[in-house]
Amino acid sequence: MSEFDLYHVLDVNPAASFEEIKRSYHSLIKQWHPDKLDHNSNQNSGASQMYDRIDKAWQILSNDESRRKYNRQIKEMKTSQEYPINEDVDIDDMEDDGDGNYAYDCRCGGTYNISENDLDAGINIAPCTICSLTIRILYAVQDSDDDNGHL
Repeated sequence: MSEFDLYHVLDVNPAASFEEIKRSYHSLIKQWHPDKLDHNSNQNSGASQMYDRIDKAWQILSNDESRRKYNRQIKEMKTSQEYPINEDVDIDDMEDDGDGNYAYDCRCGGTYNISENDLDAGINIAPCTICSLTIRILYAVQDSDDDNGHL
């Protein structure tokens, strides 16, 4: 993951459309292109670095798959910053209710709950229903092409 927010680099909202991202990219790439700047100015020294950041942001955010992956990483990073992880728990150690919902008992008497829909969306952090503890659920994604259901 990059050390900078790609949406911030391109000066767009995370909900921006492809066209908005493209328009901002073209505008910024022209503005920061090293050949467009005065070679004697202090601005030129950081232009190459900014140009590279803009280009990297475009490469990731212009591709649907890489943008979804980046968004999942950002969401997970923000979630783990908001909720310090108390424990990593394998999904096999959680109680399955048969409807795609999983539960795990917390030491305080509360429960950690997560659904298959959450996991499919890339959410693998579950807070306790009573206290401030959270767990990270460890799981493997099943290949839908596997007829035997093996991971």
